[in-house]
Amino acid sequence: MTEKNDLFKHLPFCAAEYIRLVTKKMCYRRSVCEDVADELAAHFEDELRDSQTPEEREKKSQDLIGQFGDPKLLAVLMRRAKKRCRPLWQIIAERMLQTAGIAIVYFVLYCIYISLGQPVIRVNYVEKANLITHPVADESLNAVNLYQKAIDNYKESPTIRELGQENREIRLSYAIRDKMWITELTENESAALKQWISDNTEAVEFFKQAAQKPYCWWQRKAKDNAMVAVLYPELSTIRNLVKLMIWDAKLKAYNGDIETAFNDLFICYRVGMHFKGPRAAIEQLVGLSIQSLANHTALVILKEQVVDGELLKRTQIEFENLITNDTYVFNYDSEKLLALDIIQRCYTDDGKGDGQTIPREIKIYVSPIELSLGLDTYHNQSNDPILEYRKSLWSLAIALASPDRQKTTEIVDNTFQIVQQWANETPWQLKQKNIDVELGISNWSAFKRTRLWILSMLLPSCEKLNQLAYGHKANAEAVISVLAIIRHKQDVGQFPKSLEELADDGYLNKIPMDPYNDGPLVYRKTADDFILYSVSRDFKDDNGQDIRDSTGKIESWPDKGDMVFWPLYNSDGTVIKNASN
Repeated sequence: MTEKNDLFKHLPFCAAEYIRLVTKKMCYRRSVCEDVADELAAHFEDELRDSQTPEEREKKSQDLIGQFGDPKLLAVLMRRAKKRCRPLWQIIAERMLQTAGIAIVYFVLYCIYISLGQPVIRVNYVEKANLITHPVADESLNAVNLYQKAIDNYKESPTIRELGQENREIRLSYAIRDKMWITELTENESAALKQWISDNTEAVEFFKQAAQKPYCWWQRKAKDNAMVAVLYPELSTIRNLVKLMIWDAKLKAYNGDIETAFNDLFICYRVGMHFKGPRAAIEQLVGLSIQSLANHTALVILKEQVVDGELLKRTQIEFENLITNDTYVFNYDSEKLLALDIIQRCYTDDGKGDGQTIPREIKIYVSPIELSLGLDTYHNQSNDPILEYRKSLWSLAIALASPDRQKTTEIVDNTFQIVQQWANETPWQLKQKNIDVELGISNWSAFKRTRLWILSMLLPSCEKLNQLAYGHKANAEAVISVLAIIRHKQDVGQFPKSLEELADDGYLNKIPMDPYNDGPLVYRKTADDFILYSVSRDFKDDNGQDIRDSTGKIESWPDKGDMVFWPLYNSDGTVIKNASN
């Protein structure tokens, strides 16, 4: 560098070597070192200007080197001087770069640190879930063994040839899924239904015995005792047995044995009660759907068959007793245990309740989180390397954004406590308080969804579960109301003017309230029938107007329109004629 400088070239060898040594030991930027070399060379040249001979120049140079002293010390002093003389912007830029470099190093080290973390499984939450579903009762009162016998003896519905398809066969249960009454079945379907019922005589008997038990608790198990891995293998067969009994009840009612048909519906309703309470959300949903199916079938029988007044009264009393002893409030205890189990498996544990998120453990939950963010582009391509790479990045991002274990546990505890409190209030009551059961999650930023990833996965279903629970309750109370209305018609000769009249005349113990309104279910007389409905989830009375899909089928739980319980409609959307008219 300085050898290219004219002044530097004419210096004695000792001076040139000294300057090179000083600039070398500065360990600073090349341009600054060149400036220092030029300055030293110029200083030497000025001092040697009066020296005439090489010997004098050499001696003078040695004297100057002695005055400058140790080259290492001089290099340090020169470097400090140059740093002090830098412009302010340069100092700021260098400090920012240094800070960024330190931050990057820290970030990399921290990512490595959390990636090497190991979960410590201290609590068996599967066992805790088993305990909360286990009542203080004798094992002889448990219906599980009888349910298992029913499941073991159950025979799948027979296959029948699909209409218009010569070589294609489908399950009977699938073929008749949208049909409501015996007269809608084809000859082949009717014969297959009777065969299905006959094949399951023993299974149904065990099923009925199980329904009479006051309790039902299952000993859940899962791989590595992970709550997320708990399976519910019995639910599918239980639902199929209920569908079988529902069609058996319709067949009995069609053949005139209406009382036995209603008794079978009561059995199905009790089965639904066995799957409610402090259980997993999927179990509670199955329990609600079973009861809803029993309620709807009761309405179908009332629409299709003429039922005498005494049987109507006994049926109403039994439904009232069942509903009184039932609960329609969703229980979130099991879901909370699921969240706590996810925490202990995705966070380190310092033994004092704190710890950091572990990216690789979060990876299995990335897809549900992406769904909440609308980023599920590769969800169905499980072997896609891009998916795996993206999951790894998301896992790391979630781990970095998440609060520590103690804070996360506190948030989960508080949130589920609030959600459970809100589950005890009707949708209308929550609306009046301007409460969003999802805690505003639909408006959360992407960062907040990522930060509170556990709630992002579990909370969106809470609002829907509460809506379903209260919708099913309204459905059950509608059945009681319809029974009372038909009784009144048989006794008085006309439909009542209002539900209040039914209560005043003793046909109803209480007026059924609409969970989506501040009043009762909406009832009105029509020309030769009546209409009974809830204003449903839009909290708006649409005058009994239901919502239908593109095929004309009525939507069961529409976001708009009313939830119409009576009159009933055929699968093609036409009103079923009332048999009692």
